[in-house]
Amino acid sequence: RDDILSEIGNEKILGKPVGNDKKRKKCTYVSKYGLKKAEEELNKNIDEAINLINYYENKGEFLKNIANYIKDRNIMTENNSIQILDDETNLVGEHNFFDIAVSYYICSEIYKISNEEFKTVLKDFKGLAHRLEYVATKDSVSYYDDSISTIGETTIEGIKALKNVNTLILGGMDRQIDYSNLEDFIIQDENLENLILMPDTGTRIYKELQDKGNNKNCYLVNNLEEAVKKAKEVTKKGRSCLLSPAAASYGFFKNFEERGNTFQDLVSG
Repeated sequence: RDDILSEIGNEKILGKPVGNDKKRKKCTYVSKYGLKKAEEELNKNIDEAINLINYYENKGEFLKNIANYIKDRNIMTENNSIQILDDETNLVGEHNFFDIAVSYYICSEIYKISNEEFKTVLKDFKGLAHRLEYVATKDSVSYYDDSISTIGETTIEGIKALKNVNTLILGGMDRQIDYSNLEDFIIQDENLENLILMPDTGTRIYKELQDKGNNKNCYLVNNLEEAVKKAKEVTKKGRSCLLSPAAASYGFFKNFEERGNTFQDLVSG
């Protein structure tokens, strides 16, 4: 869908500038098949998804309520159960554990995959690059790359997932997104102490936080390099620093991948 919208949509619908895929000569459904064939493939995928939903209709309620079976990292299905410890997966956050639970249900109940096989694959699975990706621990501070975050809600989920974020790096292209929920969450989070704010949205968020009675240490910087330098200075030992910009990278980086890679290089350098 995004491949097609990049060709015939607009920035408001797509959520980012259109035409960038073609400019970067990115391999997409449209570049591979042409617009008409890409639309046919999209409709085909939608039909297949609907058929799967209908096929598993009797299991739907169970899948919706699978989170209720999660206790102490235990996942229970109709015929099997498994416990996933923190050191048995690279994924963090309850949203990821929910995905693990759904995957386990499909693997164990439908494909009859053993617990041992499931755990082996899960241990090696690293998840999406730049989505709460662990970078390194330097001077007793853990650094995480969430460059893929371009809205406030994903940044909130990232902070919740890591639980011990002491420093948050924010900011990027200003698309006039409403950051009210993120700002309220930041103020209420007792663990979060430092905000490092990059242009353009960082400046706006800082002003809006001040109007709400900001209670965090705020540092306005000019770029990501300055942000990482400041993070190394102010983040408490034993805690985490999270890059979760809640904004697009355009105007500062080619894409969120380049932003994330730059962050990782700066942390490791």
